Amino acid sequence: MSKIFDTHAHLSSQKIASFPSLPSNSNFQYLNVTTQPTEWLEALQFCEQHNNVLNSLGIHPWFVDETSERHLIQLESLISSKEPFVAIGEIGLDYAKLYQKNKTSQLKIFQAQVALAEKYKLPVSIHCYKAFDDLYSILNQTKVQGVLHGFNQSYQLAMQFIKLGFKIGVGSLILHSQTKLNKTVKLLPIESLVLETDYPHVNLAQSLLILEEIAKIKKLPISIVEETLYHNATQIFKRRVIS
Repeated sequence: MSKIFDTHAHLSSQKIASFPSLPSNSNFQYLNVTTQPTEWLEALQFCEQHNNVLNSLGIHPWFVDETSERHLIQLESLISSKEPFVAIGEIGLDYAKLYQKNKTSQLKIFQAQVALAEKYKLPVSIHCYKAFDDLYSILNQTKVQGVLHGFNQSYQLAMQFIKLGFKIGVGSLILHSQTKLNKTVKLLPIESLVLETDYPHVNLAQSLLILEEIAKIKKLPISIVEETLYHNATQIFKRRVIS
């Protein structure tokens, strides 16, 4: 039987209603990433109802605002109260034109969340757009590990983060030929890759197609790709992995 660990999905009772056949056995695991504090409590409740769903709580750079510092206190309170989540995320930096005006606040909140991850020995799930220099500068000063979500950059840049202990999230972009990601995945060691769908942007069922495409690019049996990427994910998100 296939062993799937989707390391980046946005799951909730409302969002999953359009995909009711969420596999419930332990061979299918999901990291439910959140983007803003309004999602946190619902995510924790969803996790309690689905024993193969793990949670990641964080403030995404798109949602950094004047309330974010107060919500960092709430986030640390949830961590210290032993609420059931295994990572901090989705966090990161986004220097797209629409979000550049918020750059200073983004950096402050991102650094604070990375500091929490380091303090409580939690991995992170990171969104980064046009901000890799700042991202590397911050992470290089810590021992925090995790996953770079939605990565579509060069092999050389990927290796910089892999050497810091990060995995590269491979999603549906790999199903499109002639992308940087296809070339990067071909060169990267398979031990550095993890699977993601970014549901609901991509249907959860796409995970098998993504694995098949990785196997094709790497010229490896699909069984080896499934097993290795599942193992890679459990290495990172191992605080409460279901066995």
